[in-house]
Amino acid sequence: MLTAVAETVLHDDVPVRGRFTVARRDFEARQIVRFPRGVALQLANFTGVALKTLVGDGALSTILPYDVPQQWGAAVHAHPAQVDGICYVSRHLNDRKAVVLFERAAAKLGAATCEPLASWPGLARLRNTLHIDYAAP
Repeated sequence: MLTAVAETVLHDDVPVRGRFTVARRDFEARQIVRFPRGVALQLANFTGVALKTLVGDGALSTILPYDVPQQWGAAVHAHPAQVDGICYVSRHLNDRKAVVLFERAAAKLGAATCEPLASWPGLARLRNTLHIDYAAP
């Protein structure tokens, strides 16, 4: 969950004195989406030795604008292996992995369940870990 919030809610935010200030509505507008376990997804690995073997490097996860990563994504999508998506190093938490899924993975995911992020029991701990304060109303 930490990576998902860093990649979405905090995406372009800049901390002030080591803390992020986020409007409560930014959490209220988000959902935690979960999929049933059981079906393994086949992901292209864009981390570590696997990325080096592909003649890539860590910049692929951080480069802006996203033109180059999108080209890599299009090439992986078109590859005959027909993988379900890509596993890469999170741009915003570089000690964690993130995943992008292609639409063709939908058949493997099953029915999703959703939970409001704002009412998730772990939200207070997550906000503390990421140094997030709510903006004054």
